[in-house]
Amino acid sequence: MDHNNGPVPWCCDGHAGSCPLCPQYGTRVADVCPGHPYDGNHQTVVDAARLHAERRHPAYEYATTSGPRKQWDDVDLPPHDDNGEPEPGWERNVDAGMPGEGWERFDYTEESYWRRPKRSMEAACAVLHTDDDGNTIPCPGYPHADEGHPEPPTEAELNTALPVRPDPRQPAYDAVYEYIRALGDYLPTDRLHRNAVIWRAVHAALDATPVGRCVSSHCVEGDHITAVETEA
Repeated sequence: MDHNNGPVPWCCDGHAGSCPLCPQYGTRVADVCPGHPYDGNHQTVVDAARLHAERRHPAYEYATTSGPRKQWDDVDLPPHDDNGEPEPGWERNVDAGMPGEGWERFDYTEESYWRRPKRSMEAACAVLHTDDDGNTIPCPGYPHADEGHPEPPTEAELNTALPVRPDPRQPAYDAVYEYIRALGDYLPTDRLHRNAVIWRAVHAALDATPVGRCVSSHCVEGDHITAVETEA
């Protein structure tokens, strides 16, 4: 897909007004996004903007206020508590609705979109975050852009063979094979006797391995085969 006969940049749909990296973000100008270098900081900004646009950033909670179309005096008032007082911490979610503006107009109503950091995230983060002007800002969420990436596995870890567990169902397989070999060339021609042969093989397998599947809430492995304790 081309935009004005040029390739669409990685960061947006090609318009400066919808690009979170452009200074025209949130304006109605028809300028074309010139494209931005692809690096970790830019990627973090773009990813955060997309998460906010979809209102699913894990470090934030979201709210929506609404009023009548073109007749709403409280468009810039943040969400209120049960007593009608503005709740602290809310800021306009500029990435939702109209990009860079944080609101949307419909046939009969308008909506304003808001966001604020989750209190648990604010309390858990001990890192001081600042914007480009040096102002303190809430924690943008984890992982932080300057925390790097996990170390790749070592060559020894990649080439170490995993332990091989014996299949606890093998005795069942052996019992069925032994029963099949004992049948020789015998093959019943009617359904009744074929069912009988099949069920004898099933019983041979069950008798050989009294096993079950672990469903304990304390099991650290989960969903593995374990022997069933039989009553004495």
